[in-house]
Amino acid sequence: MHRRMESIMGALYDGVLMPDAWSHALADVCRQVDAGVFHFFSIGTAPSVLPSVSNLEGVGLHSGLMREYEEQHAGNDLRMSATLGLAVGQLMFDHEHVSPQEMSRSSVYADWLVPLGFRHTVATRVREVGSASDFLSFMRPKDANPFGAHDRVFIERLMPHLSRATSLRAQMGLLSRQASLGIAALQTLPQGML
Repeated sequence: MHRRMESIMGALYDGVLMPDAWSHALADVCRQVDAGVFHFFSIGTAPSVLPSVSNLEGVGLHSGLMREYEEQHAGNDLRMSATLGLAVGQLMFDHEHVSPQEMSRSSVYADWLVPLGFRHTVATRVREVGSASDFLSFMRPKDANPFGAHDRVFIERLMPHLSRATSLRAQMGLLSRQASLGIAALQTLPQGML
């Protein structure tokens, strides 16, 4: 497990500059915890909000489903409520916060998640800045067991690196946007500058 952890940590930090490495690192975490999909997304507004990332297309689903979740379902998702109630970096295992009866009555579970083939979720708020928060979740196929103690240990060990790499990615994205604006402003000047 130690070698796998180091490999994932390296890919997370590579992902600060290379989006593909970030996706590969999260996909590796997904495999390590026997999840079917991962979803990294932000809610709220801040200059350093990161783009959403998931591996839905890798499992044969349309990537637009995650945008649908962010725009239509996150606001009434029992899992989001539970995750928001925890400190940044703490893990929310849905079966510890949402009863089977609540899951069966929840439109997110019954009408969206289960029909897509997923059920159990582990989620965390990775970063909070101003009114924005970055979230990461891993979901297992609907016929799989809930996440357990082994998964908790692995993700908790990885959590400081996930948080740090997320912050670095956000800062790099902000710097990149600022540099692009500066270059665009220079290109619109009617005279050359030295």
